[in-house]
Amino acid sequence: MKVKFSNLSKYSKLVLGLLWAIIGIIRMINSEKGFNEYLLLVLGFIYLYLFFIEITRNYVEVVNGVISIQGYFNKKSVEIKELINMEEKGNDFVLRTMDKKLTINNKRISKDDYAALITEIKKQKAESV
Repeated sequence: MKVKFSNLSKYSKLVLGLLWAIIGIIRMINSEKGFNEYLLLVLGFIYLYLFFIEITRNYVEVVNGVISIQGYFNKKSVEIKELINMEEKGNDFVLRTMDKKLTINNKRISKDDYAALITEIKKQKAESV
């Protein structure tokens, strides 16, 4: 099962990236080129890069009994059969093993995908026991 990032998360980064980049370009054209103008432009490109990452990658994958979360720069994974505790804390679904902790933020995925993901994890956990 593969779960993508939510549309709100993706497109808010796109809008912010375009906004910061446009403001940076306009300020570079209309004023002296200083540190602030470059900073706005770099900030815009960072947001656009984060948008591109969210468009191309899955946030959570459940494949062959392994749960993987793709971050922006790293990947964390846990085997379902090693899970000791599963709990919901606020906006997070926390999965714990003896030595690892994996946190799934439900604000980053749609509510339907979140419910299906939790059901899939619980089903695979029941099958592995």
